[in-house]
Amino acid sequence: MITVVGWPRSGTHWMKAMLEYALGEELAHSHAHEGIEGGRYVLMVRDPRDAFASHWRLYQKDHPGERTELGLVEFFMEGKGMSQHNLSLGWAAHARKLLAWHKRDPRHTSLVRYERLYAAPGMALARALADIGRWNIPRWHIVKAVQSTQGQRCDPSDLPVDGEMGRPGKWKSQLHKSTVRALQAYCGPLMTELGYKIGKAQDAKRPV
Repeated sequence: MITVVGWPRSGTHWMKAMLEYALGEELAHSHAHEGIEGGRYVLMVRDPRDAFASHWRLYQKDHPGERTELGLVEFFMEGKGMSQHNLSLGWAAHARKLLAWHKRDPRHTSLVRYERLYAAPGMALARALADIGRWNIPRWHIVKAVQSTQGQRCDPSDLPVDGEMGRPGKWKSQLHKSTVRALQAYCGPLMTELGYKIGKAQDAKRPV
C-alpha cells in the first residue's frame, strides 16, 4: 500500500491525485506521522509560513472573528485549532517526525518539498515514484497525471480556485509581520534543515 502523508495544506491531496493517475490505482492519504511496517510512503513538507497562510484562510471562513491571525499561531504549532483535523502535533513536531522517518527508512519513503512539486510537478512525481520502487511508470503517464491535476482543486476544500493557487511565497502578501516573526521563532532551525530560507519579517507586505 502506498500512502501520501503530510501536514494539512501541504499538497498531499495533489500528490495523491497525480500518483493515482500515474499508477492507475487507489492510494491512501493520511496526516498521521507514523507508518505501518511494510508500506511505502510519500512524505510531504511545505514552508510553514505558506501552510499557515492557507490554514488561516480556512479558519477565517469556518470560524469568522473567533481568533486573530497572530492568535492562531500557537494553536497551529500545537496542532490545535485545526477545524478539519484532530492533530496532536504542531507543524514543527510533525515535520520533524517525517524527516526522522525518512532518514530511518529511506528505502520505503520519499520526502517531497511542496515547493519542488509546484515548480516542476513532473520531475517531483517521477522522483517520488522512483523512491518508492515504481520507476517503471511510462513518461506519458506522468505527463498526463500532471496535466489532469495541475491548477485543479484536489482537496475537499470549497475555497475558490485562483490563477495562482498554491504558489509558494504567498505568505509575503497574506501574513502580518508579527505572524511571520512568531512562525519563524517556532520553526527556524527545522526550516533551515529542510532547506527553507529564514527571511526577515519585513518581507511580509501587510501592515501590522
